[in-house]
Amino acid sequence: SPLTRRGTWPRGMAETGWSLPEERWVESACALPTMTMSLAVSVTGKHPGRYLLEASLRASEWGLPLMERPEKTPLGRCIGTLADAFLALGGNGWTLYDAQGSLSFSPGMAAVRIKRLAASQQAEDALVRLGELRPGDSVLDGTLGLGADALVCARAVGSTGRVLGVEASLPLYALASEGLRRSRFPFSAPIEVRHGKAGDVLSALSSGSV
Repeated sequence: SPLTRRGTWPRGMAETGWSLPEERWVESACALPTMTMSLAVSVTGKHPGRYLLEASLRASEWGLPLMERPEKTPLGRCIGTLADAFLALGGNGWTLYDAQGSLSFSPGMAAVRIKRLAASQQAEDALVRLGELRPGDSVLDGTLGLGADALVCARAVGSTGRVLGVEASLPLYALASEGLRRSRFPFSAPIEVRHGKAGDVLSALSSGSV
């Protein structure tokens, strides 16, 4: 079916335009106010079939509805009508789209900070210095965001260390978990990412694990 999720969608979905191309698809799909969701998963409008399987797996993992998207169909007009925001998979990875614009994962300044650490300029990074991070340490990042600090910590504690990042926002968790999985730097600890509140995750961990 053109749209899948955990649960049952209203009857007649396919007949209302989900399988139609271009403007008819957009007009029909976005004319269903009862279908508005806070967040949904989709794919790029360029060669969407290439990414559909992975998008479907992630949608199931995150417990989100999946919107299959015909090629070259615009997503913007469905924001705020079909869903408030979309996590869409394309050639550059995952991107979050909402009424305010778009957001993607990028190492950003973390890459610069890691380069300085590699050049033995550890004292220049305030987080590493104030946290007194050393190889083999375990770190809990309770407000992961897009993972910039977690990347730096992972480099500081090295391959023998551990970094656990926790993010309460599902969209940010999705972007960070997928982005960090593809962006591990050499000589860095693996970064484990969990969705939830830091206090809940911490209370569930065994003593001394982080």
